[in-house]
Amino acid sequence: MRTKSGFRLLLTACLLGQTAWAVDLSGVVKLPGTPPPEKEIVELKNDATCGTMYIEMP
Repeated sequence: MRTKSGFRLLLTACLLGQTAWAVDLSGVVKLPGTPPPEKEIVELKNDATCGTMYIEMP
């Protein structure tokens, strides 16, 4: 019986400790250079299921 209550106490302490250290991160990532040109998704046009859902290809 004592082992179960000790385990419950340890589990509760771990769960409370995790929520106390939660952090929100924010910032900006800058990538050097220019991106490559966009590629047309040819497989989407040829697909029988997905090709019918698009009038214009994305």
